[in-house]
Amino acid sequence: MNKKIKKEANKQAKKAYRKIRKTKYFPIIVAVLVLAFIIYVIIPEKPKNKTPKFQDESIIHYEIPKTDFDEEVISHKAYTLGYNEETEQPNWVAYTLSKDNLLTPVTEREGDFREDDSVSTKSATLKDYRSSGYDRGHLAPAADFKWDKEAMDESFYLSNMSPQVGDFNRGVWADLESAVRSNAYENEFLYVTTGPIFTKRPYTTIGTNKVAVPDAYYKALLVYNGNNKKAIGFVLPNEKGDKPLVSYAVSIDELEDLTDIDFFYQLDDDDEDRIEKSFNPKSWSYSKFHSPTVQESADGDYERVTKANSSSSGSFKFKATMATLRGIKHTLRSILHLN
Repeated sequence: MNKKIKKEANKQAKKAYRKIRKTKYFPIIVAVLVLAFIIYVIIPEKPKNKTPKFQDESIIHYEIPKTDFDEEVISHKAYTLGYNEETEQPNWVAYTLSKDNLLTPVTEREGDFREDDSVSTKSATLKDYRSSGYDRGHLAPAADFKWDKEAMDESFYLSNMSPQVGDFNRGVWADLESAVRSNAYENEFLYVTTGPIFTKRPYTTIGTNKVAVPDAYYKALLVYNGNNKKAIGFVLPNEKGDKPLVSYAVSIDELEDLTDIDFFYQLDDDDEDRIEKSFNPKSWSYSKFHSPTVQESADGDYERVTKANSSSSGSFKFKATMATLRGIKHTLRSILHLN
């Protein structure tokens, strides 16, 4: 029976081929197939999930804090967190951010919020936030991981979320996140630790899992690069804010007293004492980040980008063409079931 079916299929295929060959489109079809074959064989695959420089094992992860909390430490590709089952969110989320990463935005925000199966006690769920009146606020912001699709994707785990007032999340908190990127760009490399602060008991909670609503949020930033050694903390109430970012700045020592977290404990003792005791607000940027590789709305940045593009337009066009060809190749691989 199978032989008969195979024989009939071959017969029909030959008949269809003869029919196509007689049409005026046959030369075009042949040319397309030849081009497709060339693309498939010659164009290299774009490397997937390239390991960023800051994940080099030789780097000391100063961003990882030390706590006495009951927490589960979980590592994803680009960030680490200490999950607190009681509050159903992290006590802290830590990662590094480099200038190189900010110059290679290869992926766009997709927004696939979902549970984190890495949490042994189960993370918060989408239902917890639904109709709660609070935003699913990123602690490690998605925009800091545009350099890698997997890193960006993992930033949408609900283990990286905390209930934030909408005007806060989309206002002063977003401004601070952008300023963090500006500081990473200006200082080449930045260690970032961020998380919630609870000052009142009992907690206000949302959802069946009783996700606790923080009273405030913190960020701890460290630059430790050669002679450029400095740190600063920020504490922002979970409410609409209209003050300048610098008004929320505190020393790391003050932040440690408030959170009971030991930040940057792996530093040299002398450096730790000096850096954490005080800070110079004027040595930090509070402006929004504008990538020099992407056209921005600000006039100055737009001009700078235009000039850069005019001197290297050939390179940009070549990269765009290669990306398109890789896309075609990927499609062909899918069609041929060769992935």
